[in-house]
Amino acid sequence: MPLAPTPPPAEPAQEPEAPPAPKQAKKVKQHSLFVIFSKPDATTDERLTEWLRSKNARFDAIKKVFLIDGQQPSNPVTVANAFPPGDMPDLLGGETHEPIRGVSLLVKPPLRKRRNQQMHVYVALAKEMNETFSGDVLDADRAPATESTYTQIIG
Repeated sequence: MPLAPTPPPAEPAQEPEAPPAPKQAKKVKQHSLFVIFSKPDATTDERLTEWLRSKNARFDAIKKVFLIDGQQPSNPVTVANAFPPGDMPDLLGGETHEPIRGVSLLVKPPLRKRRNQQMHVYVALAKEMNETFSGDVLDADRAPATESTYTQIIG
């Protein structure tokens, strides 16, 4: 009776490789953070209007969003309504609306890492909004934003 071929020797057990950090592994077309206001009302809207004014935000009537130039006017930080998504009233123009419950902060990442000044501005704006409006800052996956989230955005 012939013997079955011997299987090749098993390789020594190796520790599994640590999975790559999920957010750094994929190319991001746009960073998204959401600031959800804890108590949305007319007072919150007035404070948001003043905050936008203090950042020299300008309203894009076609896209219905506010743009903040920051360090790179060619890649502004976009401030959009989170509920319903994207449809922001012209607060600086006095447009009437339901109380805003939260905003989306959006920015495109730089093409080159060394040109990430706008990412620093973006993170600073998100942190400032969190402090100013006592809300929750959520990442693109709707999980609470952490220092790790901000570090990944800055790169």
